[in-house]
Amino acid sequence: MRIVTAGLLLGIIFALYLPQQLPASIHWVALSFLALIVIFPKGRFLWAFVGGFGLAVVQTSMVLSSTLPAELEGVDLMVKLRVVGVPEQYDKKLRFMAIPLSMQPIDVTGKSPDIAVLPGKIRLSWYRNFPQMHPGDIWNLTVRLKRPHGFANPGGFDYEKWLFSEHINATGYVRTSTRNQRLETLGFSIDGLRSQLANQMKDFFQQDGASGVLPALLLGIRSTINPEDWKTLIQTGSNHLVAISGLHIGLVAGLSYALWSTLWSWFPRLCLWLPARKAGMVAALIPATGYAALAGFAVPTQRALIMLTVVAVGVLLNRPLRPLSILAAALVIVLLLDSLAVLSPGFWLSFAAVAALLFMIRNGSGKWWQGIKIQLLLSVVLLPLTLWLFNQGSLISPLANLIAVPIVAFIAVPLGLIGIALIGLHIQAGWFLLTMTETTLSLLLSLLRWLAELPFAYWQYVLPSFWVLVATLVAIILLWMPQRMPGKWLSVIWLLPLLMVRPTPPEKGTFSATFLDVGQGLSVVVQTTSHALLFDTGARFSDRFNAVDSVVLPFLRAQGITKIDTLVLSHADNDHAGGANRLYRKFPIGQTLASFQPNHLHPYPSWYECEAGQTWVWDDVVFKILHPSPGWQGAENERSCVLAVGDKTNRLLLTGDIGRKAEQWLLALNPPELAAKILQVPHHGSRTSSTAGFIDAVQPDYAVFTVGYRNRFGFPKPDIVMRYHHRGITTLRTDRTGAIRYRPDHKPGATPLSLYRELHRHIWQSVE
Repeated sequence: MRIVTAGLLLGIIFALYLPQQLPASIHWVALSFLALIVIFPKGRFLWAFVGGFGLAVVQTSMVLSSTLPAELEGVDLMVKLRVVGVPEQYDKKLRFMAIPLSMQPIDVTGKSPDIAVLPGKIRLSWYRNFPQMHPGDIWNLTVRLKRPHGFANPGGFDYEKWLFSEHINATGYVRTSTRNQRLETLGFSIDGLRSQLANQMKDFFQQDGASGVLPALLLGIRSTINPEDWKTLIQTGSNHLVAISGLHIGLVAGLSYALWSTLWSWFPRLCLWLPARKAGMVAALIPATGYAALAGFAVPTQRALIMLTVVAVGVLLNRPLRPLSILAAALVIVLLLDSLAVLSPGFWLSFAAVAALLFMIRNGSGKWWQGIKIQLLLSVVLLPLTLWLFNQGSLISPLANLIAVPIVAFIAVPLGLIGIALIGLHIQAGWFLLTMTETTLSLLLSLLRWLAELPFAYWQYVLPSFWVLVATLVAIILLWMPQRMPGKWLSVIWLLPLLMVRPTPPEKGTFSATFLDVGQGLSVVVQTTSHALLFDTGARFSDRFNAVDSVVLPFLRAQGITKIDTLVLSHADNDHAGGANRLYRKFPIGQTLASFQPNHLHPYPSWYECEAGQTWVWDDVVFKILHPSPGWQGAENERSCVLAVGDKTNRLLLTGDIGRKAEQWLLALNPPELAAKILQVPHHGSRTSSTAGFIDAVQPDYAVFTVGYRNRFGFPKPDIVMRYHHRGITTLRTDRTGAIRYRPDHKPGATPLSLYRELHRHIWQSVE
């Protein structure tokens, strides 16, 4: 069983990480190999591998075939849809998933035909004045959609991959319209019950204490957790406790088994018909299934429920199974249900945690301190995985979980679930128990906050490659092998890649520049051998989302950069300086150059006004501010800092959002200083800049447009792009290429550019 499971898993992984989609016609041949496992068991690994490959190809084709057609992007559509899952409600936004039932472009004549091929699932946002929305509701809504798209940067979160793994074929927002109306309200549903309970908890507790954590723990609805509480849980490594997992399902099943088997044993006649052990096992499945349903049947709960069912079947048939065989069976069933689950972090964390537990139990001594040792092992095993998946991991996780796990498992979860069960029978008693649960969680959160503030509480680090992760896991396995195991000392050697593999900085006298994909905005990292400069920070989109946390900081850590020597804020617009506040809180910064007085930044930075003529040299690379001149007057955009970076043979020109007036001023002062091989196109390619004289003075080989996918301004303007093309200049767009890295110190004759999407091409990417 374990060999078949390994083959199936590896085949699926191989298919999902191909650079492009394969024709679905090959899946029949591949799937037929699964039957050969029975006929030729000696080759079962190979047959399982090929079968898993075919299974992934089939499911991939099913998801991608329902992707929104490109011609429908940005078009007003009248969509009849059914709400699925539990809507997420924030202060100014409602976010929900839906299944389109019909879709029609809005035409003033009213004669537009229905669209034949519909997206399988869409993710929508409704801003301001949104109504109460319930799972299962049928709506007619006016929406604008776009194909799945996200930022693409080294070390950053792959939003397109997440959408693909969730089978989401389009994202968009609801347009204000008199045509928006609810057509039908569904009766009872599990998701409807979850949503109703979450809303009742929100109204009852009024944002007090751990009110946001309660729905996550009991209902699997994590959108209610505020950012600060979520940060505390992550930094202490206890965030898994509020993601309903096998621990919770196993606890409910264990308590139910103990209670029911004891009660059953009190009646000898019943025991003659069915032994108490078997009766308890059957009874344990009922509340466990109910709790998994309340959690929305997430992957960890699926795994736990499947394992519990396999154990129950084995007990009923008097055929005890090995723990690893049970885990393998659960893995196979999860993969057969949805092979795309392997793209989910929860899949790997869940199965890795259980595998580690089984390993420790098998090699344990049974002493009283075994539980502490198991908790320590779990933390050590999951640390490299969380670093790989989330670019951070908790160093105090063993201590935090040693405290939090018993409180959550033996107090919060039982009290909370009993409280939910009692609400329908005795509402006062139910809410009393839920209040006790919330109080318990509030006290626990206070303790976790204190732990999170300890020095070195958590580690933010980007693993350099997948092979470093593999080597680290091998080291951990060897380290925890029994003492009699020969070669344990090799664990030290396997740890060396984690400690020694680092990105190679530019050679002395050269530089690299990375134009980060931050959407409609700008952020460029310039590196020399021993220094780093950041030109703009990208935007702050909301209280929960900004370019610094999602793009800039992960990239800096991926490059091994520990300090920004100089931060340049070209001007005060949100898309250029909106993330500055966040950056100052999270990362060491030497000095700041800005074209405006950054009094609003906290903590107040050491800053200087950028002025033409300011020059400094790092590792034989010259940095020079070209604009604005002292006393120069102009609009906010026109006052943008302009920075030239150059070594002996290469020059970079960063221009912010300057327009015609600033361009003419620069041309009048010193045109030769504008010459550069790579240019950040002024103001994202708007018609207010990129004058012919300016382009001719710069004469770049490459012109980079830093723009957001389908941005509302329509940047870059087509005529501006053509202005560069007519001069033989290669143009690049971050919305299509992802991050763009310019590193001219590479091998002679090789292109100095590397485009992130080209180097990391995957089947789920929507933009070529």
